[in-house]
Amino acid sequence: MNKWIVGNWKMNGMMSSCRDLAAGLVTLEQEKPVRATVVVCPPYPYLGVVALRLMDSSLHLGGQDCSAHEAGAFTGQVSAKMLKDLSCGYVIVGHSERRAQLNENNDLIRQKAQQSLAASLTPIICVGENLEERETGKAIDVVLSQVQQAVPKGKCLIAYEPVWAIGTGKTPNASQIGEIHQMIARQNPGTPILYGGSVKSSNASEILAIPHVHGLLVGGASLDTAEFWKIAEAA
Repeated sequence: MNKWIVGNWKMNGMMSSCRDLAAGLVTLEQEKPVRATVVVCPPYPYLGVVALRLMDSSLHLGGQDCSAHEAGAFTGQVSAKMLKDLSCGYVIVGHSERRAQLNENNDLIRQKAQQSLAASLTPIICVGENLEERETGKAIDVVLSQVQQAVPKGKCLIAYEPVWAIGTGKTPNASQIGEIHQMIARQNPGTPILYGGSVKSSNASEILAIPHVHGLLVGGASLDTAEFWKIAEAA
């Protein structure tokens, strides 16, 4: 199965730095081509700037979120159709930060994924347990529930991101990652499953070698062109 490497820039950078980051990735792609599908997800205001830099490359553009609504009186929200109109092919939905900070639930995330599919975008649907759920042995049940409730039928990617590993430098061991990915694969056969959580070039190859890991969702390391490209090369 093809591998996906997705860079989530989160709320980082300004116009010039996002433009330079995209330009740097295009240069590296020309110098060191990779077989993986590489997607970058910049902040909303800079999607257009990044899209222009990616135009003559094989790199793909993605949004960091979308509305659960097609259009209407939803001030501040961005629809999936708007993202498609800005040349996006992918969109992240259900990221753990939005689940925790904005109280997004599985039903809302499913609606966002459905809007993405209707707009011909590929949703990257995030699932994962927090530290308490992991330590009390509930990880499998929590992630299973999220997958069953938040993932609609259609061409999706699922990203397993243990909340306790995001930005902490902590990474689950191969057995823990493999157990969750295997469970998701049984529930959604044929659906690519990415891993996200303190991914860096030093652990990318090891994680990608785990069965049912079809790619990586990269946070902080995606803000460094050389580091991010090393991760892409690992795929």
